[in-house]
Amino acid sequence: MINRIPILSAITDVIKRSSIYSESKGTVEFERLYFIAEGLENFVSITQNGFAQPDPEIIQEDFFFDIRRGDKWQLADTDYFVRLRIVRNRQGEFEKGEIKVGYPGPLSNPNARFSPAEKLTEDAIKAWENHLKFLGFELERRYKKKRIPFKISKRYQGFEMELEADKFTEDSFNGTLAGKSFVSISIEAEGSENVKAEEALMQAYKELNKLGVSIKECVGNYEYYYYGREVLPLHEKAIGVELREISQNEFDDFVQKYPWLSQLIEKCSDGPLFKIDEDVIDEDLLATKTSESSYDSGYNYYSAFYAVESTKLFNLRDVKSDTKTKLTIKEALSRLGIIPDFIVRAYYVECDEWKDFELRIYKNKSK
Repeated sequence: MINRIPILSAITDVIKRSSIYSESKGTVEFERLYFIAEGLENFVSITQNGFAQPDPEIIQEDFFFDIRRGDKWQLADTDYFVRLRIVRNRQGEFEKGEIKVGYPGPLSNPNARFSPAEKLTEDAIKAWENHLKFLGFELERRYKKKRIPFKISKRYQGFEMELEADKFTEDSFNGTLAGKSFVSISIEAEGSENVKAEEALMQAYKELNKLGVSIKECVGNYEYYYYGREVLPLHEKAIGVELREISQNEFDDFVQKYPWLSQLIEKCSDGPLFKIDEDVIDEDLLATKTSESSYDSGYNYYSAFYAVESTKLFNLRDVKSDTKTKLTIKEALSRLGIIPDFIVRAYYVECDEWKDFELRIYKNKSK
């Protein structure tokens, strides 16, 4: 008998928490592999020779069931995911299986990212798969290649590539890039000393362009993108207005046109406005402060939201609730009695050696 109570409790919470954000269910993906490498030779060999599992004796299949908010490549703080893992030997014989539930806020609480695994038989794996599909989850099947980060000055550095196979060999153990289709290239570069990795990435970028590879770029730390920290989708359901993010080309014009923006950059770039009152601020939608321990426990992340109407700038973290209930963006705007021209997300990260700051600006489509 499978003990389903803790997992089903989490799944129920998934549906409750994510239904107000999700525009659509997750998409089906096959054979997504990750590579971290230093040097062009690795990339060229990947495109020419295909790729294989890191351990020739073990075939590991991860079946992810996701309800996601936003882009298909991202997980956000409110997302859960259920992972069924099946491990077989090269003869295809079942060796072990497990199920885990990923909890929200992987950056805010990395140690609680997964619940303890349940050990499953092959029949139990199939039963869980059918049950999760019945609940409305969509399947994503992923093989994961061993990561090989390299370390400089006690920090993990390197660059990473996601690849999606176009076809597979008959035994399904290996995939080849028949159409040379790369899902994304990103660079994990903390600090200016990471010159070698950046140069190697640029070499690979040029080479892959020559090969006709389709490239999507992620500028920044890969983990921010993967966990939804770098770009936080803002949906009409969550805030009550339809938005579009302004382009990079528009950004410079905005700085000239709107004095509040340059003032905000000046005030926020040193981080003083990011002291979070967690009793009254919604941790998912308005402002968060997190520490990332996956790489280095010395990293602190802050974010906050601002609304702009005409020439007035409203810091949404200053909007208080009468009952000390945490406010959503939509509730904060209603309390202010405004229909914003723009929503601004300010993001700040710091450690002992450096800091970084960026703004994301979303324009009200109806204005």
